[in-house]
Amino acid sequence: MNAIARMAAIAAAAVCVAGCSPEELEIAIPTSAVGKAANGSCGMAAATVVFKADQKSVTEKFPQIREKALPFLGKNGRITLRDKKITAKFDVPVAASSAAVSGQSLARLALHGDILKFEPTARLGALNRALREIDSDISVDFNAKNMIFRFDGDCAEKLKIKATAVFIDGAAKVSHVAEVGDGDSVDILFRCDSDASIYSQIQPFVEIVR
Repeated sequence: MNAIARMAAIAAAAVCVAGCSPEELEIAIPTSAVGKAANGSCGMAAATVVFKADQKSVTEKFPQIREKALPFLGKNGRITLRDKKITAKFDVPVAASSAAVSGQSLARLALHGDILKFEPTARLGALNRALREIDSDISVDFNAKNMIFRFDGDCAEKLKIKATAVFIDGAAKVSHVAEVGDGDSVDILFRCDSDASIYSQIQPFVEIVR
């Protein structure tokens, strides 16, 4: 094995140990929360993040990981290990990008005009500092292979949304427009892995069509 190959192998091993990028990140967004953000107040969404945990070192340290992570997940937060997967659930504020929100959340859904984006907060850095107290190779990010925006209609006012380079019911769509009414549920999947070709180069965001 030449020097370049050895360096690549070491880098790959480091990524596997850290296990930091999630397989899936799903954000369940009530349409009323988007309406609140558009009107200058703050709504709430729920995030579910799934990480692979197929490294023995990670599964063995899960009780410590859970203890360190729980305080960062908020009052409704949960973290579990099952079938070599770590699943974390936590609430996410939905507000205009210029609005001040609680500093206790790991992320926020920020409305930049008509553009809705999922954005980590500084609290994620604090979580990683706590995790590195267990193992210097353990850290997390939200650069998921699959990111799902799930819009759940929970109010009379319909929400019209538009997304670019997404997957709907398994089919690739260059552009997709949907209207979410009361009782409706619409999933918008962004595939950010290399298998998705050019689609993986599109930063996930959803446009609110007024």
